[in-house]
Amino acid sequence: MIAGGQAGISWVAFGAKSGSSKEETSSSIAFGSGVGTRYYFTDKLAVLGEGKYRFASFITDSYTLALTWYSIYAGVSFAIN
Repeated sequence: MIAGGQAGISWVAFGAKSGSSKEETSSSIAFGSGVGTRYYFTDKLAVLGEGKYRFASFITDSYTLALTWYSIYAGVSFAIN
């Protein structure tokens, strides 16, 4: 079994339009962290899982918005060689 942690930043864009008002857009740096693991059944076959948490804050003329989201990934990897 292999387990690990991760941290990073990314650039995120957001746009919103309400009724007949003009569309407002904003972009921001998002910060994230996560953990994951991979369990090998054989040298070529493994299952994996990963969880990530991210945060970004957006500011326009009309609003300030803070978003947080959590993602969970699961999968199987198989080496052909």
